[in-house]
Amino acid sequence: MTSADGVLAGAGAKTWGGSPWAWSDTVSSWTWPGFEASPITVEVYSDADEVELLVNGRSLGRRPAGAGQRFRAGFETVYAPGELVAIAYRDGAETGRHLLRTAEGPLRLRVEADRPAITTTGGDLAFVTFTLSVAVE
Repeated sequence: MTSADGVLAGAGAKTWGGSPWAWSDTVSSWTWPGFEASPITVEVYSDADEVELLVNGRSLGRRPAGAGQRFRAGFETVYAPGELVAIAYRDGAETGRHLLRTAEGPLRLRVEADRPAITTTGGDLAFVTFTLSVAVE
């Protein structure tokens, strides 16, 4: 997952360690139907000095991020549908933000491959990105 503004937020299960390829089972989503008022861990990935997390406009404070924190800041909160905003700061100045909103209504699935074709010999590899978003009518 990447973000042009240097900050990426997601929420999910709290499972650390076990694999050198991933930090946890975080999903870049703020749509968890049936889990309203349940505890949730929000992870923010950023190369900035620190990040702030807002849940429906309420700040959960700032946490250190960047290389010293393995580019990750964790926040514990209770899930409530609405907006999740992560704000990155470097030397006290905002450098980027990432917004997640709870999905409502019909959804759209977008599938994007990094190449138009692969061979059937078993030697090719393609990266495929799946994006689920609210359908815009």
